[in-house]
Amino acid sequence: MREIAKVLKVEKHTIEVQTFSNDVASCQSCPLNTVCGSKKNIHVINPNGYDIKVGDMVEINIPQRVSVSALSGLLYGIPVVILLSTLLTLKYFVGMNDYISLGIAGGIIGLYYLVLNKGTRRRAAKFSPSVVKKVNNVTIKT
Repeated sequence: MREIAKVLKVEKHTIEVQTFSNDVASCQSCPLNTVCGSKKNIHVINPNGYDIKVGDMVEINIPQRVSVSALSGLLYGIPVVILLSTLLTLKYFVGMNDYISLGIAGGIIGLYYLVLNKGTRRRAAKFSPSVVKKVNNVTIKT
């Protein structure tokens, strides 16, 4: 979904914008309805490095599909499976102490989160709002 927004603050790689969407029907079906729908301030990635100043109008792209259940599974489900499988394997098949098993499981979960963090940083643009282009001579009804 694309929207027109006014630039409020410019940072190094992101900008803060204010959206002006009044299309309530489509906002209720959007998974990012907390980002838009009325005057809301959001941080937006500026991937193309447009020369944007405070007060400029920009067209932003807000991704439509973000699966909350898939993200929850990545953040919570897989680490629980790693924890339980590591603890059970080390305790009952290897015969390790409970505390040592828990420490090893915690280390593996820490490594999992490091890999997950690195992978999501490369795909951040897919899930984050981004600037499409700078727009001139646009009047917004507020």
